[in-house]
Amino acid sequence: MANDDARHAALMQIIQNGYSSSAIEDTYFNLMDYETFTGLPRNDASGSEPAYLSASDLSKQYLETLVTPAIPGIAIASLLFIVCFLVVFLRVCTKCCAMCCPGSCWDEKCFRPKEYTSRQLKITKWAMLVFCIIGGIGCVLVFSQGTEVSKGVTDFGDELVNTTKSLEVIINDWYAALVQASQEGSEDLADLQSSSVDISSSVVDLNDQIKGVAEKIELSFMVVAAIVFIVAIIATGLVCLGWSTMLMLFFFTLSLVMIVCWIVFGALGTMGTLIDDIALGFDAFAMDANIQNAFPTGSSLCPSRYNSASSVNEDLRSTYYDIINEIQPKAADPAICPTCSPVSQIYNKVSVDDYCNWYKSQNDKSDLYYADPVCRNHYLDVQKYGGWAYIPKTVDTGKIDPTAGGGQYTKCDFTTAQIAGGATCGQNQVASDAYDDFVALFNNLGYVLAVEDSVGQLITCDFVQSETAEITSTLHTVVDALKVLWGGFLMLGMSYFVMWVILLVAISRIANPQLNVDSGEYDPQWAEKLSMPRR
Repeated sequence: MANDDARHAALMQIIQNGYSSSAIEDTYFNLMDYETFTGLPRNDASGSEPAYLSASDLSKQYLETLVTPAIPGIAIASLLFIVCFLVVFLRVCTKCCAMCCPGSCWDEKCFRPKEYTSRQLKITKWAMLVFCIIGGIGCVLVFSQGTEVSKGVTDFGDELVNTTKSLEVIINDWYAALVQASQEGSEDLADLQSSSVDISSSVVDLNDQIKGVAEKIELSFMVVAAIVFIVAIIATGLVCLGWSTMLMLFFFTLSLVMIVCWIVFGALGTMGTLIDDIALGFDAFAMDANIQNAFPTGSSLCPSRYNSASSVNEDLRSTYYDIINEIQPKAADPAICPTCSPVSQIYNKVSVDDYCNWYKSQNDKSDLYYADPVCRNHYLDVQKYGGWAYIPKTVDTGKIDPTAGGGQYTKCDFTTAQIAGGATCGQNQVASDAYDDFVALFNNLGYVLAVEDSVGQLITCDFVQSETAEITSTLHTVVDALKVLWGGFLMLGMSYFVMWVILLVAISRIANPQLNVDSGEYDPQWAEKLSMPRR
């Protein structure tokens, strides 16, 4: 696969540079190489963009950059709050000052109702209706995408559980295979098993919490969409019906909803950026399992290279090697199997340095699953595996391949005592009283061989990579839904702002029918009368 080719090429470069090159290091995930969810820059508290940024451990610097996506929404909400306050304040001041000081600037120029026509009033009502419909479309988007976000978050939690459960099964099967083979697992494998159980338990608990949050997310957006739509409908209905007194009450309600919409718009920018950054990390991990700082957690989803290197040697290849070494003298013992072909070893036992040099000379990725963690740990990590490594070898000519199983041998009709007394057996026939124990050794080897593929996927993190493909898919579903949701609140914020402006105009006109030049109530002196002091 192309991914294996890239991993092999990177490993070859590491081995060729050995300990001497500081340029050959693990790749670090950098969010600065990617565009943000909102398209805004990733500024930290200093107001500048850092050269390197990752979500690892949700560092202080990263959390600072999450403020930027919220700034537009919060700034607009703050500005609108000030505008709403000033509108109310200036209207009150204008009314008071005009009554106290008729003919003043406040009286003649500030907030004095203007004459209008019936056509202008109809346009006001139709404009209110149009933007109410636009707001309704935004509400539909909020409702539908809120459900999608909830579903995506739930699926994300379920995929995490499935991944950790599968990981736990692989390690448990590995441990069980060693028990069946009458071998003892190393402390590192025991640590892996214990860690997988703890991780699985934690993820199950996390998933329960995620599902609870997902249900609240869905309910929250459902309630918000309903409230926003109802307020818009009532405000539009009051404008169309011309109920000016009720409109004054809904002016404050509409103002509050408008401000909340912009606040949520800003919050969604931050939330979307965070989840999008996590999805980007998973995407990068899918391309390179050795990439560092790709996740919000401080550690990788993969087992540490030291544990991988130690476990694959002490709990896999050394097991093969030791079992075959136990088989070989029995197959060569004439008292047990007088005419047996010798059994070939399938590994050469060497130092890790010799193994990595051998891999470099072969330049063949057939042993990549083993070489990748072992040699990367040897050259890049501070904590290095210091035991034996095992070079795979071809089966010697004329010798038995032990991986083919004990079926290559048959039971002789004679016991070891009878063979010692001169009885003869056929080719590759084992004394009847030693046959079961002899074949059991091949069975032990088979138990361990059965888990080799899954173990290989585990220690190279191929398994986690393939599993996270589903996780990445659910994250992108959430991100896509959040983008639509973000756009929905942008639509709501803009439509509510326009409706708020229209409402101000509508209140001024509906409350003063005497200024309608097409009405029988028209009074050209009405504006002046409004500001006259009461007697």
